[in-house]
Amino acid sequence: MSDRRRLRWPDAHPVPARDHADATLLVNAAGVFLPKASLEREERDYDLYLDINKALFFITQAVARSMVALRKGGRLSTSA
Repeated sequence: MSDRRRLRWPDAHPVPARDHADATLLVNAAGVFLPKASLEREERDYDLYLDINKALFFITQAVARSMVALRKGGRLSTSA
């Protein structure tokens, strides 16, 4: 099993809310390339995908809160 004793948001990632509270635009583009066949992937490989998606969600949430407070802003999400 993977180790899930990591720090939780926002303890591990306070930067968006603290340092970018005035952001009015967020472009989401995140991903990872692991050149392995699906049958060769391990749980830690899948956990990496989940961690990226989790980080993207919470970064978006933090920036969206700032945009709502400022009453302006927008977001562009991309995926591959």
